[in-house]
Amino acid sequence: MIVSKPLLFVLVILIQALTLVSQELSIEKTKYYPGETIVVTFTAPDTLPEIAWIGLVPSAVPHGKEEVNDEHQINYKYVLGETKGTRLYRAPKREGSWDIRFNSTDDDGIELHSITFVVDGSDSSEMETTIEEELRIWAIPAVGIGSIRNGELQQISIIGNLKKDRPAPYNAIWNVASLTKPVVNWVVLTLVNTNDWDLDEPLFKYWIDPDVKTNSLHQTLTTRHILSHQSGFDNWRWHSASKKLQFNFEPGQKFMYSGEGFEYLRKALESKFHKSLEELADSLLFTPLGMTDSRFIWDQEMDESRYALAHNRGGAIQETWRREEANAADDLMTTIADYAAFAQNVLKGSGLSPELFEEMCKSQVPIDEHKSYGLGWVVLEDLITNEFALTHSGSDRGVHTMVILLPKSKRGLLVFTNGDHGLKVIEKVVVEELDVGQEIMSRLK
Repeated sequence: MIVSKPLLFVLVILIQALTLVSQELSIEKTKYYPGETIVVTFTAPDTLPEIAWIGLVPSAVPHGKEEVNDEHQINYKYVLGETKGTRLYRAPKREGSWDIRFNSTDDDGIELHSITFVVDGSDSSEMETTIEEELRIWAIPAVGIGSIRNGELQQISIIGNLKKDRPAPYNAIWNVASLTKPVVNWVVLTLVNTNDWDLDEPLFKYWIDPDVKTNSLHQTLTTRHILSHQSGFDNWRWHSASKKLQFNFEPGQKFMYSGEGFEYLRKALESKFHKSLEELADSLLFTPLGMTDSRFIWDQEMDESRYALAHNRGGAIQETWRREEANAADDLMTTIADYAAFAQNVLKGSGLSPELFEEMCKSQVPIDEHKSYGLGWVVLEDLITNEFALTHSGSDRGVHTMVILLPKSKRGLLVFTNGDHGLKVIEKVVVEELDVGQEIMSRLK
C-alpha cells in the first residue's frame, strides 16, 4: 500500500505523540539550591534503547533535538532499559532556570520530555547538601571532587573544612595514597614510548634488592610484571613473617597487589637514569602539565596551610607522615586540579602511541570474574554503556581516594577524602555522578 506524504507525516506525528505520552518525569520541588540533590523519577516504555538518557540542560537551550541537548547538558544518566526508576543529580552551581530532559537515545535522537526547575542560592542557610550530611555522619572533615567531561575538567567541588570553621579551599592539598601508582605508571610508560625503557627487560640489569639476590627468580622480574601486580611480592615486606622481601611465586604467574613492586621499579629507574623519581616525574609529567602542587616528598615548598590532615573514624587528627624520600607506591601529595590535569592527559593518551595506550588498557591478569589489571590500572570491561573503565583507589590511615576514567566517552571522576570512613562518601559521589557509577562500585567490591 502506498501512503501519501501528508498521511505519512500525520502518522509520524501520532507515533511521536504516543511516545511522548509514555514518558514521564517528576521531581520533588521546583526550586533547588546549588549543589542540592535532585531526585528524578521517570517512566519509560521498554522500546527505548538502553542509551536513552536523562540530563540537565539550561532552559534557554532550544528543545527538540537530542544532539543539541547533548552539546549543552552538564550531567546525564542512561535509562539502561528500565521502565521505571530514579536518578540522582546535583543541582548546578550556576543559578537560573534549568531543565531535566528525557532523550530517546545518545545517537542523534529526539527529546521526548522535559521538566523545569530553578536554582536559587539566595538563602545560604538552607544550602545543606547530602554530601555535607554524609561528612558529618562519618566524621570526615572534607571531600574533593573533580568532574571531567569531553576530556576537560568541568568542575571542582570542595566540601567541608580543613580545620574547625575553616572551609577547605579549592586548591587543598591531599595525600592520595595509592593514587601515586597511576602517576608513576605513566612516567614509566612515557619512557617506554620513547624507547628509553623496556616493559619486558629483566630489571636485575639495573637493580637487585639484597633480600632476593640469592633467589634466581629476580632474573625474570620485569616492569610488566610490576605494573600489572604480578611480581610475586607482598604488598609490603614487613607483612611477611621474615620482614624481608621475598617471592611468593614466580613473576608473571598470577595477581598479587604489591607496593614493594613499585618501589623495586623506582630503584631500577633511578639506577639507570641517575635521577630521582621526583626529577623524572617533574621533567616528564609535572612540569609539562603544570602540576605545580604535586610532590612525592614534604619539602620546603609544601604549603602546610592547605594540607588536608588525615582523620580517624572518630574524627581525630592522625599523625602526619612527612616523607623525606619518594615512594613510588604511596603518599603523593596533590590537588584536585593537578590530578585532573594528569587524568585528562591519560584520557587523551597524550605522550603514548596508540598501541602502547591500548596495551595499558588491556587485561594483563584477571583479578576476579568482574575485573582485571592492565598496566597500572584496574580495568572494568563491558560496562552497560558499551565502554570500559580504568580505575584506581588509595587507602591509608585516615585517607581514602579514587579515580575513575572512561576513555571512550572521555569522562572522569576524582574523589579525595581525608577520613577513615571516606569510602562511604566516595561510593555516594560515584553513584550520583556517573551513569555507570553503581555498576562500577559493585564490580570493585
